[in-house]
Amino acid sequence: MEQELIKIISEQTGISNIDIHDDLIVMHGFDSIKFIQLVVLIEESFNLLIPDDMLIIQNFSSVSKIVNLIESISSYQSPV
Repeated sequence: MEQELIKIISEQTGISNIDIHDDLIVMHGFDSIKFIQLVVLIEESFNLLIPDDMLIIQNFSSVSKIVNLIESISSYQSPV
């Protein structure tokens, strides 16, 4: 899942050297626009709906945190 997310983020941003622990906000300049684009891509790619209360940028600050979020949502949500 990590590699799939890195591919999604790389395609979205053009950044090719992303590590799973990189701070996407500080190291790669993620802003609110990139954040929303990433949310949409994740929802489409992993066939899930991220609840509004989980749409905080800290949940998306690194690939490893996004993986944790997806696994958490997937454990209780049926595919959309």
